[in-house]
Amino acid sequence: GGVVVYATPEPVDALSMSTHVAYFESGNLLQYGELEDVYRKPQQVEVGAYFSYPTMNIMEARVIQDGDRTLLKVSDQICMDVTSFAHQLQEDEYLVGVRAYNLHTHAESQNMIPFQATLELSEELGSDTELHLKPADLQFVMLMQEVVRYPVGTNMTVYMDPSRLFLYSKQTKNLVLKTFSQD
Repeated sequence: GGVVVYATPEPVDALSMSTHVAYFESGNLLQYGELEDVYRKPQQVEVGAYFSYPTMNIMEARVIQDGDRTLLKVSDQICMDVTSFAHQLQEDEYLVGVRAYNLHTHAESQNMIPFQATLELSEELGSDTELHLKPADLQFVMLMQEVVRYPVGTNMTVYMDPSRLFLYSKQTKNLVLKTFSQD
């Protein structure tokens, strides 16, 4: 068996054809490893955004204290209790990554965070539907593993799973914490 090196800007190609992947940006190698390891634990925010289809949602958040709770605040609507791993958070601001299929149209558990969003675009991808959403001044992509048709402009309640986050340093863009073990 020979080795084939394939350079591609397309994440679907990289995810579907590779056993090992390397991610380069501006000539620098940001991460190399087995596909599954790189996908499950992207070490930098750019790697996480690339090795997700559709792209990983990246949002800025700041750490705030609320009595004895530690919260990660993205916006007025999106605020997550991170008290359980607050001891691992040394910085005031983070980039939070959420994969498109970890957003839902219904609450799958009691700790889901609801927020209001307006549908800007809906695309059918085979048996999946990709929704482009605008909650206030943010942009999100949600992947539903079914074919659904919503009219553009629909106001929706979307639920985010706060137990399935990637936290990256806002300064270095390096992975600080992944809040779940399996993907």
